[in-house]
Amino acid sequence: MQYVEDAGGGNVDDSINKVTYNTSIPDDLEEFHAILCTVDMVIDETYVPNPIAYTVSTFLQNTNIEDQSCFAFLANQSLWRFDKRIQNSTVLVQDWYDGAISQPQLVLADLVEALFPSRNYTTTYIRNIAKGEGVMNINPDMCLRESLTAMDPVVIPC
Repeated sequence: MQYVEDAGGGNVDDSINKVTYNTSIPDDLEEFHAILCTVDMVIDETYVPNPIAYTVSTFLQNTNIEDQSCFAFLANQSLWRFDKRIQNSTVLVQDWYDGAISQPQLVLADLVEALFPSRNYTTTYIRNIAKGEGVMNINPDMCLRESLTAMDPVVIPC
């Protein structure tokens, strides 16, 4: 939540203190849809064992969204996930839990790009499933340094 604020965005109103919504309960689904109708961007943190297969259609099915007319984040094509870099295409091993923690400036830059698209920056850790962005399979051979050598931080130009 702090990253979103630091990137210049806002989080859902603090008065919404419910953590989960069961979409099979009509009142929960209605409340959840009402919240989604108020936002311009969504970061979907749904756990999935196979991120390659998770698309905007999966999100719509999981959230029981049929009529998309009131959802600005869908009209704006701004539906994001933090699983862009994975190690194994069938098991959820994300670089989010290692790389993103050690390179917070890249996470911040990703969120700035998501909130204020410049179209000249390629995100590192988040992908826009509304635009059909897929995952990137990473492996140890892609690491250009020895594991015992400290990582040089990537510097993002302003």
